[in-house]
Amino acid sequence: MLFGFNIGGGNFQTNKHMDSNVIITKDKIGPKMCIKDCMLYIGCNGVNYIRDELTCELLSIFYPDDKLIFGNGTYFTNITKWTQEVNSCYPNPCQENTYCVEALYNQYVCVTFDVPCDSNPCLNSGTCRNGVNRYTCNCPSGYYGTICQCKYSLYNLIYD
Repeated sequence: MLFGFNIGGGNFQTNKHMDSNVIITKDKIGPKMCIKDCMLYIGCNGVNYIRDELTCELLSIFYPDDKLIFGNGTYFTNITKWTQEVNSCYPNPCQENTYCVEALYNQYVCVTFDVPCDSNPCLNSGTCRNGVNRYTCNCPSGYYGTICQCKYSLYNLIYD
């Protein structure tokens, strides 16, 4: 039985992807469950949904730095217009870095979660992006490598 699953009121923008901070990525999930999960995470205010992969990115959007870009097969929504029936986890009673799990008898449990980017693995001011059981580092100009650990030099440009 899914508690509090009547979700409505909002809509997704087709072929749009918000280039933003990913709180956590989940796979094998439907679009409405993606919205419900966002409502359970403090700081989540939008989602990217990749239909062909059944993948959901829970986002913490910080305007004006974040950009809505074209993403074929990707759907974006801000959760401000989405609603669900009131239950023990909605509105969310938990603190940051936790998510709410509904329990029986209108009770809830706040569960701590860890995501790969929490440990700040990217070096040299690289930007970490969470994925499903992984992360990627977007390296600043002049650096490369899985965690931006290598610096470009004239030698690299000639022999790489």
